[in-house]
Amino acid sequence: MTVYCGVDFHARLRTVSFLDTSDGELHQQDLHHQKDDIRAFYSQFSGEVIVGLEASAYSRWFEQMLEELGHQVLIGDAAGIRRLARRSQKNDHRDADLILELLHKGDFPRVRRPSAQSPEVLRQLRYRHRLVKMRTMVKNSLHAIALGAGLSLQSKIGTAKSRQRLRVLVSPPGLAAQRDEWLSLLEALDTKIAAAERWLTTAAASNEQVMRLQTHPPASAGGPSRSSASPLRGARRASSATSASRSRARPRRAARACRDSFRRSGQSTASAVESHEEQGSGMTVEVRRRRMEWMKTHRAEYGGQHVALDGAALIAVGQTYREAQEKALSAGKPRAFVTYLPKPDEVAEWGGW
Repeated sequence: MTVYCGVDFHARLRTVSFLDTSDGELHQQDLHHQKDDIRAFYSQFSGEVIVGLEASAYSRWFEQMLEELGHQVLIGDAAGIRRLARRSQKNDHRDADLILELLHKGDFPRVRRPSAQSPEVLRQLRYRHRLVKMRTMVKNSLHAIALGAGLSLQSKIGTAKSRQRLRVLVSPPGLAAQRDEWLSLLEALDTKIAAAERWLTTAAASNEQVMRLQTHPPASAGGPSRSSASPLRGARRASSATSASRSRARPRRAARACRDSFRRSGQSTASAVESHEEQGSGMTVEVRRRRMEWMKTHRAEYGGQHVALDGAALIAVGQTYREAQEKALSAGKPRAFVTYLPKPDEVAEWGGW
């Protein structure tokens, strides 16, 4: 014989409609999770027992109990079950009857149940995520204390050297006590996060699919990734790619503004670039004139390269904009004017921005 149980499951109670095919009788009962003996109720059924219920975030304990009793558990799509209802009126008893009817007819819309290990991994990931959020809050509080004392640590606030510098800061007694408690909490959170990551790494090493996924090259790279990649690196890579995309968009917007200015005014290419870069810098007309004269005079010597100028003086030369800019920074000229100097026979173009 087969026993079908349709369960309308809630966080504190449930309505059960069950049918025993040996006698064909239909029964219904309300059970409270705290007051009634749930295990004893389902232990009374023998033979093949099929229990169906809608997918729920709080039914995991109930599913485990049924599996321990040897019953078959079917999880259904709540929206799919509702679409199969013949009446628009809805209550707990009708929902339980509908699930039982679909089970008996074989029309129950099942959904895939995750493995027993999958929810555990998800819970551990969420636990680590909450710990990281707490650690970020602690670091922000410590950073505020450091700035209030004239010490800027920025992203180095998590290092041992920076924490020691925080401990020796001269602060009022109340603020010093808060600082010490924040530092103690930060160390405890670091320990807990490390333990969670070790657990996740061990779980990933025992899963063949996860290990295979780690060998897949990232979407933003052309070559294969290292096989020892961290299982937590995917989210960091996606965040870095988004930041890089935004950074690349800034010079393109600046170039479009410079190009539009060049077209409206009819200036030469170098003059348009120069006026865009130096707008609002207070540069005198005489300095700009001498710079233009230098560029015209040295086109044959430095044409086809990027030059960094301080006023009308050459600071650095590079094959790329970045190379010339880095040389200017090394020379102690962070505000040097960097531009491409065309060759005498070369026609400057703005295409490709």
